[in-house]
Amino acid sequence: WVPRLTGAWTFDVGGESRLFPVGDGDEAPTPEAHLRLHVGFLDYLDGHGRLAWGGYVGGGFSLESDQQPRPADSSRLDVGLWLRTRGISNDFVHGSLGIFVEGGPQFLGEPLGPPGARDDLGWRVAGGVEMGFGLLWYLDPFLFGEALFRLGIESTRVGGASYTAYFAGLR
Repeated sequence: WVPRLTGAWTFDVGGESRLFPVGDGDEAPTPEAHLRLHVGFLDYLDGHGRLAWGGYVGGGFSLESDQQPRPADSSRLDVGLWLRTRGISNDFVHGSLGIFVEGGPQFLGEPLGPPGARDDLGWRVAGGVEMGFGLLWYLDPFLFGEALFRLGIESTRVGGASYTAYFAGLR
């Protein structure tokens, strides 16, 4: 028996990597892989998380890359929203499917252009789908644990140029 829950605080760690540019665009001059840390809240519309919406804030920092030419190290801030649904068994084992949108500034470690050009600041907007599985631990408070795979498309604007790419991640 699990009582009606109003929602959940979320804490997650994840990684994501750019897969390839969209169309004939160039590869963005930012690192292709990031480690992400976020905190957020999911509002359970049905009391158990079968349908929920929420938001999160956090950030990430770049991981090693063999991308050429050498990208600058970067960090970024993310603000996101998501809507998700869960199929939950009587034992509270569940599968999740959701959509997300997120965006925020990306700070490059080195300017890309001449001094004063401010090419060390970019802006990123992304959206996509998440899917995964998890379960509920009967602790006080109740804790859901889950792993979610995400696929999305991002647009990054750096120094007046825009770059669009597909990405994948796990959180």
